Amino acid sequence: MPKRLSRLMIFMVAIVLFDIVGVFVTGLIPKVALGFSFIPPMLILVPLNPLKLNMDFIALLGIGDILFSGLVIGYGAQYKIGKWLCVAYAIGLLITFLLLIPLTTLPAMMILAPVLLLALLILGLMKKLPFEW
Repeated sequence: MPKRLSRLMIFMVAIVLFDIVGVFVTGLIPKVALGFSFIPPMLILVPLNPLKLNMDFIALLGIGDILFSGLVIGYGAQYKIGKWLCVAYAIGLLITFLLLIPLTTLPAMMILAPVLLLALLILGLMKKLPFEW
């Protein structure tokens, strides 16, 4: 767990850049995720339309989208704002899934990281938390 907020922010920006390059520039992340003949344990399939359960309308949520967001929530839990960051995570997922309806691919961390870090900063300023930079 990073002790300093600046390290956490730099790490999350690096993960977002990695996700953007892997999805949009090289296209490697979707190819690897969809290239399996089975569902790997690092991948969660989320139906975009629960009424139509076919594979054409499935959003892929990688384990990194959960794990790296959990780092931010765990950091906030040190200051007793973890439950509010869970709410921010749920809002970020909702925004991500709403944006996936018109788009074909979208890195979830591109939405989740800014929402979580912004919520962390706003909650920290509201509660006057002693973040270490």
